Amino acid sequence: MTGGVCLLGFSRGKDSIAAWLWLRNFFDRIIPFHLAPIPHLGFVDESLEYYERFFSTPIERFLSPLTALALAQLVYQPPDDEEEIDALPFRRYTVHEVCALLRQKYNVPNAWCAYGIGMYDSISRRAAIKRNRGRVGTQHSFYPCFDWEKSAILRIIDHYKVKLPDDYLLAPRTLADVPGLRHLEYIDKVFPNDMRRIENFFPFIRTALMRNEYRREHMKAESVRAAGETKQIAAQ
Repeated sequence: MTGGVCLLGFSRGKDSIAAWLWLRNFFDRIIPFHLAPIPHLGFVDESLEYYERFFSTPIERFLSPLTALALAQLVYQPPDDEEEIDALPFRRYTVHEVCALLRQKYNVPNAWCAYGIGMYDSISRRAAIKRNRGRVGTQHSFYPCFDWEKSAILRIIDHYKVKLPDDYLLAPRTLADVPGLRHLEYIDKVFPNDMRRIENFFPFIRTALMRNEYRREHMKAESVRAAGETKQIAAQ
């Protein structure tokens, strides 16, 4: 059907690494691409270069459609920049358009696109993937490891001695969207230069950390107050 060629949406996560390793058994050529939430974060570029060396294959880089959408919607942007951002020539696009572009660039019109997505990630994803048995014909996409449990994913990665990216020092998942709290807190501590780069794109993103710190302190204060009231009632 495909002429022995497939595309691969490569997030750098353990599932997409396992998918790439597994796909080599069935395809003569794999064309990987990565959708970056923030262009050229140091720890992301370092891991992409490592996987390019390991698989002896260049990885195409794109800005994530979700990031472009977040910028257009003024997420974490100062109000003073609104007019300037609104004037930018944003183009809304999807990952399927990225795949179409790659099919055209490499002249592989029949290539399907693989993703490292598993049905154990969430209940909704499990229902959808189980229903289509790991492929979506209308989008020419498929999930080669959709029914693999975590132990199988880690086993194949360990067998080929592939390193996991530094993202796993930050959170249980790789960074794939506008950074959230579980990534931000550790990026700020472990990769301060990357934190500054994130702030270049989203100047007010640190407010998410400040809001969470306020919430944590507020809950702590409420807990102390409730404990005091309980102790007072007990004494009475």
